[in-house]
Amino acid sequence: MTPLLSCALPFAAALTGNPWLFAAVLALSHLLDRRDRGTARLLEGLGIGGRARFTIRQSAALLLLPLPAGLVFLALTWGSVLLLALRTKEDELHAVVRRTRNVPLSGPAVPRPSRRLPSPRPVETAAGIGVAFLPWAAVPALAVVLAMLAPVTLGVLRARHLGDRHRWRERVQEWAGSYRPEVVLYFPGGPDAVYQANMWLETVAALDRRSLVILRDPRAVAALAPTGLPVLCLEKVGEAMGLELPSVRVALYPANSGLNSHLLRLPHCGHVFVGHGDSDKTPSFNPFTRVYDEVWVAGPAGRERYRRADVGVRDEAIVEIGRPQIEAIRRGPSGNERFTVLYAPTWEGWTADADECSVGPLGTGIVEDLLAAGVRVLYRPHPLTGRRSPAVAAAHRGLLARLEVADGPLHEAFARTDLLVCDVSSVISDYLACGRPYAVTNPRGLAEADFHARCPSASAGHLLDGDGTAAALAEVMGPDPLAERRRELRLHLLGPDEPSPLTRFRDAVDMIAKRAET
Repeated sequence: MTPLLSCALPFAAALTGNPWLFAAVLALSHLLDRRDRGTARLLEGLGIGGRARFTIRQSAALLLLPLPAGLVFLALTWGSVLLLALRTKEDELHAVVRRTRNVPLSGPAVPRPSRRLPSPRPVETAAGIGVAFLPWAAVPALAVVLAMLAPVTLGVLRARHLGDRHRWRERVQEWAGSYRPEVVLYFPGGPDAVYQANMWLETVAALDRRSLVILRDPRAVAALAPTGLPVLCLEKVGEAMGLELPSVRVALYPANSGLNSHLLRLPHCGHVFVGHGDSDKTPSFNPFTRVYDEVWVAGPAGRERYRRADVGVRDEAIVEIGRPQIEAIRRGPSGNERFTVLYAPTWEGWTADADECSVGPLGTGIVEDLLAAGVRVLYRPHPLTGRRSPAVAAAHRGLLARLEVADGPLHEAFARTDLLVCDVSSVISDYLACGRPYAVTNPRGLAEADFHARCPSASAGHLLDGDGTAAALAEVMGPDPLAERRRELRLHLLGPDEPSPLTRFRDAVDMIAKRAET
């Protein structure tokens, strides 16, 4: 109920006629409005959003003012509302432009957006408090708001033609008809999960075929890694279903989603699930995967996962292509002067069955043991760490405060690492490419034999269940008895070194494209 209370309190304070009390209550009401999101969502559903509540609170100052000053403050309040509305409209118009990259569309030129100015809300809030003591304090604030209105209004008028979504779709179709893409990398997820598409950008760009990236969330366009590939965001169902792509022969899907059906409708191309990393986690053998024509995995282990899971994916639909993304990883010692450990946990997953995250139950203890041993520790959390569990989020914040974060591509962090500590995830198979030792956490406390039966990719690493970190560290810094086992497991998880994974990927694309053409 705090958003409702934040609207009512300034009026009650204004009725007392005490300017000091009003100023304090108005400031407090702005803070209260941030509490109780449930009531806030209810009010927004009734059309009383944050902007409307802000205006209601500010209007309470009118009760303290004589008529002329009150009219000035009223003009300030609604001038601010108009300015914010025009800003929102201009952003909406230019959002169409931000939905493409490297796509030269025909038609009218796109105007530059108005110069970004500060929000008027601090100005209006200060005036709302100031008028309690000086009735004409709203005059300079009103002048500021009026000066800000002119460029934003002009920006909206110049960009109004961008609001024609039908014309935008026509221009996109014209471009697609001239570009004639043969391969589509399709990703429907949001910005937090866009790393799943990012890992395929360079690989797809290396093809000798015209390729296109299709996204479904406008926020993902900004979060997508730099690429020279054309990028389209088809946000609406009508846009995705209406775009004609008769030249496409191969559609690549890094993630499973119901929105994939909007491209799966195309009958004239091969649909391939490429995933976002091979691991023993459930996404690597999801029953949804059987809707695709082919499923591309790294090595024999990927094929075996689907056989064991028996989720309806035909063995002949599975193609082993290696991991093109890790082709450039250098094998052998890191060359570090100081022994360095990379702690790269996964996140909690959407369900308890998929939760392999060690950050909450084990992460702090493992890190303390490593730091006590005098080694350097790099922290590379999953982008979604802490999304589902408050306990994991709290532990994650603590680790961020204590450790050096490994930014940049994960494979670059591998190059600076002598030992990997991770959870059950695709990080294991990728790290095996460099040939160095790794340790896998066991947050559920399974017996070693049961753990390895469930997660074969961990069988060439040390098992950490809260104890034994120091012992594992001493062993890998010594004779490294698991080195040969890691070489064997690398071939099983990633496949042979020759032909190269990129060559195998290209060959697989050519094969399914030729089949689609016949």
